[in-house]
Amino acid sequence: GSKLVANKSGSGMTDFGDFDTIMAAGVVRPETTERELGDIFGTVDAMLKEGGTFLLAFDWSNDRGGATLANKLLEAAGETGFKVDLVDVKSICPPGWVGGFEWDKGRLLSLQRHEDAKDFNSLLGADSCYVFPGLKSAMAAEGK
Repeated sequence: GSKLVANKSGSGMTDFGDFDTIMAAGVVRPETTERELGDIFGTVDAMLKEGGTFLLAFDWSNDRGGATLANKLLEAAGETGFKVDLVDVKSICPPGWVGGFEWDKGRLLSLQRHEDAKDFNSLLGADSCYVFPGLKSAMAAEGK
């Protein structure tokens, strides 16, 4: 599996990193654990400049464990102070573009540090939510 780890307390590291933008794809999968998500967000937090953006692409739907994965991702993002938003890929991809990624089942998330990230992320997931539509209903159906 993928491993991405950094330690803010390491020598030479400042409160914020040097990157304006960090992009990741394929590092979040249904089998990704809460600890691995915490490691990913901790690393991004250590490497991202203040005001920077973390772009995260992954395959998602409410079936195949996707609801649990999205819920874990929202919690991990909130715990590290990252507010989750959705990039409208149709606005940045040319018409008819085929890139091997099913955007109706995938997500390109834009995450930025925000003081109310945990509260904001906890509101996502209603049936009409543009980021994770139907997430709360799917979690209730799974008994979680």
